[in-house]
Amino acid sequence: MKEVRGVYGGNFSDSDVHDFCDYLYNNHGYFKYVYVYQSSSPDALKYATLDDILYWSGHGWSTGHLSYGLTEGQKEVEESNKFYGPEYVGINWVTQGKTTNSYWNSDLEWVIFAACDQMKEPARTKWAKTMLGTQHQVHGICGYEGTGPGDIVDNAIVEKFMAYLNAGYSFCFCWEMANETNGK
Repeated sequence: MKEVRGVYGGNFSDSDVHDFCDYLYNNHGYFKYVYVYQSSSPDALKYATLDDILYWSGHGWSTGHLSYGLTEGQKEVEESNKFYGPEYVGINWVTQGKTTNSYWNSDLEWVIFAACDQMKEPARTKWAKTMLGTQHQVHGICGYEGTGPGDIVDNAIVEKFMAYLNAGYSFCFCWEMANETNGK
């Protein structure tokens, strides 16, 4: 059984998360888990290991922080609604070698962070280290080096991503092309 986990940790519109998960559910038979606004939590990130795809949308910082648990329209992202994502997923990776204790060591294959700065240093290196280890580690992580596009464009990117995926292109290529098509 294929599973997709969608998490919205922002404070505007969660529609891109629903579009992404609903598409895979309706067209490819994925079972879906969706966590939005205050139902999103750090554990939604950690336990994505049980799913095949994780789509996380919200605010991000170059440290690897991601937002979670906000209320719709909340103006500020307070410290209590941020956490160090990579460290929470795999806190004790080995700096030299090829292993890590990442929670993402079961079924998770692909991760998309529709959030700012997750592919900017030092976040990029931290996320890459969560992929080290057993034969069941994540295959790839997609995201943004700078500012993410935001609500309306997020939905257009999801739509194009799915069109490229249906055409048989690779997961990461689909993400890249969907973003280029939408001016990101």
